Amino acid sequence: MQFLFVGFCVAQDFTQDVLIDTQNVSRLRKLSPEIATNMLQDAITNNQYKILKRLTDLGGNINVRNRKGLSLLHRACFWGYLECARKLVQLNPAMLDDQMNEFKVTPLMVAIANERFDVAKFLLKAAAKKDLITTTNKTSLDIAMLTLTRNIDMVVADD
Repeated sequence: MQFLFVGFCVAQDFTQDVLIDTQNVSRLRKLSPEIATNMLQDAITNNQYKILKRLTDLGGNINVRNRKGLSLLHRACFWGYLECARKLVQLNPAMLDDQMNEFKVTPLMVAIANERFDVAKFLLKAAAKKDLITTTNKTSLDIAMLTLTRNIDMVVADD
């Protein structure tokens, strides 16, 4: 039996902790949309892809963003959580090219910059656009080249 410990805050500074049996998510019956949304964020942070669909069924907002404007998919790509990324794209394919954040980075750019190449490969197969531009005029290819150069510089510096 696996458990996901989820802490979340609801209105009027009330804090509650929840323990979810991730093997029996269907038993999770009733949550407010606000609580389900907060739990979605915790599920992504903890790579709990099995409960994403159930939390959205319970009213969780899959389009929630953090203070910098990054979506759940951006965060899954940052951590390299391939199954979470798959589930999020399945639930909302429009997330693939999301740039509604402070730096206009896409999930593909985040995956590449953090060397999550299995996630980047999935996003490309799912038809993520490669030619979108960040606020610093970088495309996904530019970011890949910067990442490669950074890795080469680290290898050379070790010699």
